[in-house]
Amino acid sequence: MSAIEDQLEPVLRHALPDFRKLVRVRRLSAGASQETYRVEIETAVGERSLALRRAAGGRSGPREGANPG
Repeated sequence: MSAIEDQLEPVLRHALPDFRKLVRVRRLSAGASQETYRVEIETAVGERSLALRRAAGGRSGPREGANPG
């Protein structure tokens, strides 16, 4: 598994009650400010495709315009 898959699987398992396994993660673009991925998962009711966007390089931290709480 790739680093993104290793990090993403536990998040999906926690967020989606019917999640069974991560099938595939495919990068779709390499934008200057965000990366976009197609995420294919297996659930209790069949396969699903999801979209994932993250900061370029996977940086974490507050996003521009995000409410600090």
